[in-house]
Amino acid sequence: MIKKKEYIKINKSNNINIKNSKKEYKEIYSKILKSGNRIYYFDVKETFSKDYYLNITESKKIFLQDGRSIYKKHKIFLYKNDFEEFKNILLIMIKYIYDKKGKEVIMDKKLVNNENLNFNIETNKENNKENKENKTNKENNKVNKENKTNKENNKENKTNKKNNKENKTNKENNKENKTNKENNKVNKENKTNKENNKENKTNKENNKVNKENKTNKKNNKVNKTSKKNNKVNKENKKNNKVNKVNKKNNKVNKVNKKNNKVNKTSKKNNKVNKVNKKNKETNKENKKNNKVNKENKKNNKVNKVNKKNKETNKENKRKKKVNKRKKK
Repeated sequence: MIKKKEYIKINKSNNINIKNSKKEYKEIYSKILKSGNRIYYFDVKETFSKDYYLNITESKKIFLQDGRSIYKKHKIFLYKNDFEEFKNILLIMIKYIYDKKGKEVIMDKKLVNNENLNFNIETNKENNKENKENKTNKENNKVNKENKTNKENNKENKTNKKNNKENKTNKENNKENKTNKENNKVNKENKTNKENNKENKTNKENNKVNKENKTNKKNNKVNKTSKKNNKVNKENKKNNKVNKVNKKNNKVNKVNKKNNKVNKTSKKNNKVNKVNKKNKETNKENKKNNKVNKENKKNNKVNKVNKKNKETNKENKRKKKVNKRKKK
């Protein structure tokens, strides 16, 4: 394949479009052919994969109306896979021209002058394009400076946001501590109420026992004559008391079981609350890390664009040096 001259266009949005992905390196071997105003350079160069290709450059010297001289250049890139086809077609075309018009050169002065004028117009257009590109480069440099200042401001804003988040978390922790204190007060009150209820129960039991004692006294007065029956009655009373005490103990045990269940559920809830707090903290950290990753990606994109700009600038400098050498 034959590839024309490389063109590099820099837009205002800092996007770089490069036609022809092959980049030039050092010159390996070169030959020069001079023919009037035209000079042909045949250069063997090296690709990325360290393979050789042929670069043919036509340089034509033209004099402007001001008396200045300009070199108009055209480049052709030839690779190994096209050598044979290019050679065959070139020989066919040369033979065709010799057969039709002979080997002598036919010149027309009017056409030569018109060609010079057309070339002057084209060179002026190219110079205008280069000036526009230089202006866009200056504008891009200004935009880059502004971007740097914006980045610094963004960093300060991020630090402020982090501090605000920390303050919010501290406020939330203070609120939680207040609620915990209130809950502790309520728990203390509940404990005191439970103790009072226990005392009331014991008082009721004592009243019952006192009533029973009074009835027993009355019965003792009536049953003085029947001591045997009284003994039996005493035993029965003792058994009844034991049964009552057992019933009371059973009630107390049921209440204690219920309280234990309630305590277990409250412990479970406390554990769940702790886990939820930890999850909230991890979610906040993940959000922060995601923001930092996005910023790093943006910075990496900007760095890639800057690297491409540096590479293109280096190539342009090298090409300028090569062109100066060729002019000399």
